[in-house]
Amino acid sequence: MSRVLFTVLVLLVWGGFLFAQSYPTEVSIGPAPLHLYKGSHSQKNVESSRLTLTPGNAWSIEQANGFITAFDLATPDILPNVFPDPTPGFDNAGDFGLGDQSYFYLLDVDNNFMEVDTSTGATTLLGTPAPITPGHSWTGMATDPTDGTIYAVSCDITTTDLYTLDPATGTATLVGPVGSPCIIGIAVDGNGDLWGYDIVNDNFLFIDKTTGTSTPIGPIGFDANFGQGMTWDPVTDQLFMVAFNNTAFQPELRVVDRNTGNTTFLGVLGATDPGGLTQLAFLAIPGAQLGDDLDPNPPENVVAYSDYTTPTEMLLTWTDPTTLVDGTPITPSDFTIEIERDGVPIASVPGGTQTYTDMGLTDGTYYTYSLYAKLVANDSTSVAVSASWYAGGSPVPSPPTNLMAVGDTTTATLTWTDPTTQDDGTPLD
Repeated sequence: MSRVLFTVLVLLVWGGFLFAQSYPTEVSIGPAPLHLYKGSHSQKNVESSRLTLTPGNAWSIEQANGFITAFDLATPDILPNVFPDPTPGFDNAGDFGLGDQSYFYLLDVDNNFMEVDTSTGATTLLGTPAPITPGHSWTGMATDPTDGTIYAVSCDITTTDLYTLDPATGTATLVGPVGSPCIIGIAVDGNGDLWGYDIVNDNFLFIDKTTGTSTPIGPIGFDANFGQGMTWDPVTDQLFMVAFNNTAFQPELRVVDRNTGNTTFLGVLGATDPGGLTQLAFLAIPGAQLGDDLDPNPPENVVAYSDYTTPTEMLLTWTDPTTLVDGTPITPSDFTIEIERDGVPIASVPGGTQTYTDMGLTDGTYYTYSLYAKLVANDSTSVAVSASWYAGGSPVPSPPTNLMAVGDTTTATLTWTDPTTQDDGTPLD
């Protein structure tokens, strides 16, 4: 028997085993069926010492047991029961707004748009906006930390639409179709970029906030199914998912690589407390506050960049603010830009500079920078905006493309196109 035929037979047998052990493949945006849960299948949680997280700073509603939870991202296996679930049905989407962090917004399966008080669990109904497209249900919500706009997505497993939500009127305004079957979670990062991921094709995407159109970035690396969500952490500049892995049939905390779309498993949600099958349909992290009226606006378009030609340096660029929060004009002489690396101050540069090179770094190390504006007259500061990058560029090359195989019963010839970049788009090292 030839090696090629033997390999095919092994794959068929193994594939049959996987199929026999698999869970339902029908895609759903709602609750995971409890009767299919047979215990955790996943690897151990990632040690928190390997992560830069925000302890005790994530909120959601645990759907299987019906309670509001505020939990530590470093210990996702423990979901404290803070208050009872304020709604009788599935809670489709939620996020904190900009400014007042004493409540988060929530959209439930009955199209109720409400505020949820984090000190009492009490709700305030804002409206009942329904998706315009027949058959659509709300699946995700995200606040833009640069201007406070609240975005939401709806889908019906075949099409997705992007909306803006107005909490003052409780209404939804259609932005446009996303061009992806079912975006289940969205997040807006500190640069104002909108991201989402799809549970039909398991892709991570960039979404244009003005049109709704999307650009695929890459696969998320697992079979996502059922209600789940994503958010941006303003402290670490990371995108976190409260995912539901259909293959392992378990809820998981994951972190997303915005350059590739791939995700890294961090832990099984609620595996220790409350135990059994849990499910979080959204994730909300407080902290995106615009500031007082007389504070400066933050710098925009913050970018960190390094490649193999500058392995110990990082180039930071940004656009200076031009106004205070209340719209009062400011000039470059009115402020400085303060720069932190991994939470430690490293530089203060005059307004109008709009670039800084950090030196003496370690090649291959992932650094996070936070920048904020500071007024010279009274030391008032803006909120911080973050950007992260590897010194020397990502150590991982992009995969080869155009892979083809031609063969017969005894030989196989493979051809491909070599990569020209690392997986973050920097030149190949």
